[in-house]
Amino acid sequence: MHSFRSILLLPLFGLVAADLPAQNQPETFFAVHCEPNNANPQVFQGLRALVADAEARNIPLSFEFGVTWAEMILANPTMLAEVRAWQQSGHAVGGHHHGVDHPYWDGYTDLHPSQVNRIEPVLGTMADFKAILDPLVGPQGLQFGGLDDSEYEWPYGVPFQTHGGRDPDDAVTPREFWLRNHYSTWHVDHAYLDSPIMLANLKSLHDQTQSPNVFGVVTHVVDYQANPAIFQSWFDFLQAKDPTGSNQKTVMEILAGLPPALVADRSTLPMSGGQIQLSLRSDATLAGMSYRFLLSLSGSFPGYDWNGIYDDGVHVGLNPDSWTDFSMEQANSAWLPGFFGITGVDGGAAATVDTLGPLPPSFSGQRLTFAAVIFDAGGLQFSSNPVEIDVQ
Repeated sequence: MHSFRSILLLPLFGLVAADLPAQNQPETFFAVHCEPNNANPQVFQGLRALVADAEARNIPLSFEFGVTWAEMILANPTMLAEVRAWQQSGHAVGGHHHGVDHPYWDGYTDLHPSQVNRIEPVLGTMADFKAILDPLVGPQGLQFGGLDDSEYEWPYGVPFQTHGGRDPDDAVTPREFWLRNHYSTWHVDHAYLDSPIMLANLKSLHDQTQSPNVFGVVTHVVDYQANPAIFQSWFDFLQAKDPTGSNQKTVMEILAGLPPALVADRSTLPMSGGQIQLSLRSDATLAGMSYRFLLSLSGSFPGYDWNGIYDDGVHVGLNPDSWTDFSMEQANSAWLPGFFGITGVDGGAAATVDTLGPLPPSFSGQRLTFAAVIFDAGGLQFSSNPVEIDVQ
């Protein structure tokens, strides 16, 4: 097996597979929900078999592990070695969360414990959930997942999201920029494959779908174990249409490289000085609100939680210091034009850093961290990713 490698939804043209050369076919992903209620060696064996079937047909998988799966795998050197080998082969590791209203809640929520009406105990916040998944994913930490109640429980620092349903049409989406729980994500949907009828519907729909739309399918390991032939048939179908596998991607491959909410026009700044252009994206729901760009010379990790860790809390991705105070006090000065203002009709904003000449020697080797927040009378409504710029 080789190592695999905001757009409007386009209409479907009713073409058959033979009419679509590979470059016109949709990028396609297959997500695997590893449910928090069935993390055990028997189901892991089913996952092994699913991986083998996919690899035999050059299909990369996007694993979305529940927290109990992460705990099981991290505690088992053999399982962990297998997951690392799968990653080396081109599969991707993400997370899967069941919210408080799910029959098999995983115990993690940003609701205050007093708001949770469950017999099961609250095990932690969504930040705790992410902290358990991070070491399973690897050095980058958790980057994507299918997480319940994402409108108010999406953890800070996870830039990519999958979602979907049981309708075949859920398989087809563009890449979409979403706001989730005060943070930004790039999103694609998937349809749930679990039956021969859905298999036939998805094959027909895939034949009608063109790039740049994305085609996503998801299942559970136990569904594969119950009827492997359904999934073997889906993989065979994809391989026949796309023999080189050029359009078979992981969620990470499909969404990586899309711009985050906050971007800068440079990654380094010389000691001779210059300008940095900062651009913030949100959406029209935040139009007409106040915004601030913030600066720190103390890094982005761990950052700080505004208003606590529970439901109304918002994480800000920099460590405040005297330069943060400076960026607030000197907002809209000649040094920091645009650092405070009102968002546009699209919820966006822009700012500039202008050193007005060479930097002092104390800046040599420093890292500038920028973040942006949007707020109204009710508090912070949006917090961006950090942007870090090295002074050289």
